[in-house]
Amino acid sequence: MRGYIIIFFVLIASCKKEDEIPPIITINNPLSMSQFQIPFQLNVSGFAEDENTIEWVKIVVLNENLTPSSEEVLIQVDSNSVEFNEFVSVENIHLSSGTYYVKVSANDGVNINSNYIEINVLEYPLELKDIYLISSNTGQTNFLKLDSNFIQQVSQFDGTFQLACAVPKHQYVFIGTNQLGNAFSPNYNNNIWDWSFNSFLTPYFIDYQVSETGDLLHLGCSDGVIRSFMNNGVINNTVYSNFQENFDDFLIDNNYLYVEQFSSLLVRYLSVYYLESGVEVQRVSVDNDIVDILKYNENQCLFIEQNYSDIEINMYDRNTNLSWNLNTINNDSIYGAKFILNKGLYFLSNEGLMKYDVENNVLTNPITNVIFKKIKYDKINEELYLLADNELWLYSTTTGQYQSISCNYNLEDLILFYNK
Repeated sequence: MRGYIIIFFVLIASCKKEDEIPPIITINNPLSMSQFQIPFQLNVSGFAEDENTIEWVKIVVLNENLTPSSEEVLIQVDSNSVEFNEFVSVENIHLSSGTYYVKVSANDGVNINSNYIEINVLEYPLELKDIYLISSNTGQTNFLKLDSNFIQQVSQFDGTFQLACAVPKHQYVFIGTNQLGNAFSPNYNNNIWDWSFNSFLTPYFIDYQVSETGDLLHLGCSDGVIRSFMNNGVINNTVYSNFQENFDDFLIDNNYLYVEQFSSLLVRYLSVYYLESGVEVQRVSVDNDIVDILKYNENQCLFIEQNYSDIEINMYDRNTNLSWNLNTINNDSIYGAKFILNKGLYFLSNEGLMKYDVENNVLTNPITNVIFKKIKYDKINEELYLLADNELWLYSTTTGQYQSISCNYNLEDLILFYNK
C-alpha cells in the first residue's frame, strides 16, 4: 500500500503545471503620444520575456479602429527572452490624421500577450498637383495642362467632349466623349481602362460624382442608369430609373441618391433613392429643368431650376420630403453652381459670377459682365476656377481678388488634380 502512495505522489510531481502566465512585453520606443507625419518609418524597440520559450513577436501599427495601417513585422524566437529593434513603415498617403497604436504581441506557445503605445499621426498634406483643361473641335477632344501660366496639350481623344472629372485617390482622370469613356493616367500618359457605349446602348454621359472615399466613380448616362465604377473599370453598383422615366443631374450623399427624374419635358421630379439597393424612397414634383443639385447639410440639398427666363433657387428636405423656393432671379440664365460651406452659393449666370447667402437671402455679383460656363472650387486655397471661352479665371473667395489667363483654345472644362 505504501508503494502505491509513493507512486501516486511521484506521478503528481511529474505532471507539468499548465502555463497560465503570458509573456511580459516592455516597449522602450516610441514614447507614448509621439507625433509622426505620413509617410514615416517608425523605430520600435523593447524586449519580451517569459518563464517558458517565446515562439514569436509581432509588431504592427493600428488605426483608431484597431485595423492595420502598416505591414506586420514577424520575429521568430526560440528563447525565454528577446530584445527587438525593428522599423515599421506607414506609407499610405490616404490615411487620415488621428490617434494610432503601436501593437507588440508575443506568444509563448500557450498564451499571447499584447502591449500598446499610443501615437499621434498627421495625414499626408493634400496638394493641388496639376490643373488640366479640356477643349474640343470637330470629332476630337483635347486634354491640356496649365503649366506656369502656359497651356500645353497632353493627349487627344476621339469624339466630341461631354464630361470630365478627376479620381485623385487612384490618380486618373475620366474623359467622356460621344464615342468612349477614357480612364486616363496623366502620370504615365496612358489609358487605365475604357468604357464603350456599345456595351450599354447609351449615347451620352449626363453627370458624374466621385465618392467621398475616392474609391468609386459614379456616372449617369442617357439610358436611365447610374453606374458606380471601381478603379479597374469594374461596375460596383447600379441604380435604374423607373419604367418610362429617365435620370438627369444627381447628387450622392450618405448612401442617398438625389436625382432629377423625368418622363417628359413637363413631368419632372426630384427623387431620392437608396444608393446600394437602388430602391426609390420618395419624390417631389418639380416644375422645371434642374441645372444643379448641391449638398447643403446632412438632410437638405439645394436644387437650382431654369424656369424659362428666370433662375429659381430651391431647398429640399429629405426628412419631410418637402421643397420650397428661396429666391428667384428674373431675366437670367444659369450655367453652373457650387455651394461652399460657410461661404455661400456661387453660380454662373449672364451677369457673371453670382454669390447667394442662403441664410440671409442676400445676392451679390463678385464678377460682372463675363459669361462663365464652368466652375470648380479648390478647397486648399479657397479659390474658384472659372472658364469663359478661351479664358481661365481665378477668384479668391477670401479676398475677392481675381485674375485671368487667355489661350488659343476654346475651353470646355477644367480638372483640379490633387495628389491624393
